[in-house]
Amino acid sequence: MTFPILAISGPPGAGKSTLIAALVARHRVNVIYFDAHEQMTDRSPAEISDWIARGMPLAETLPPNLIAHLQDAAQDAPVLFETPMGRAVPEHSSLITWSVWLDLPPDIALARKIAATLGCGEWGSLDELSDWLQGYLANYPLIISPSLVMQTARVRHLADEILDASLAPDRLEEQLSARMHNLQMCP
Repeated sequence: MTFPILAISGPPGAGKSTLIAALVARHRVNVIYFDAHEQMTDRSPAEISDWIARGMPLAETLPPNLIAHLQDAAQDAPVLFETPMGRAVPEHSSLITWSVWLDLPPDIALARKIAATLGCGEWGSLDELSDWLQGYLANYPLIISPSLVMQTARVRHLADEILDASLAPDRLEEQLSARMHNLQMCP
């Protein structure tokens, strides 16, 4: 038996990871994080700028073995798939049972992303954090913002459901838990 796969998408800062953590605490599910497999962030800013200039071909964002990981995870439990591209990537679209887009204005998403990064505690020094923040903000108008505009344009309209990510995390979790129950993903 293959279990359903629920894709959760939205911009960085929309609350995908927070929502998934709450769902994992409440349901028996497997989780696949696109970020654990992706390789775009390993590219230089020049390579990413070239990718943007070529129309941002989504096929180039598909990590090796991601399809196999999704299929394997769906063999023993429902899957929560945290992915920036939802159903927009044809190679894994057919595996997705239900797709949710967490909708959030870009300015709020940026503020949440920075706040989460500042509070993560994984920085070796204040200089390291400062360097990351300066680089992120310098690249925001050149790389990050165009990527987010593309993500929204290509992914949002393909979602089966659009949720307001400005809601409190517990309200989002309640909405998605109810949806999972209706889809018979979880008892």
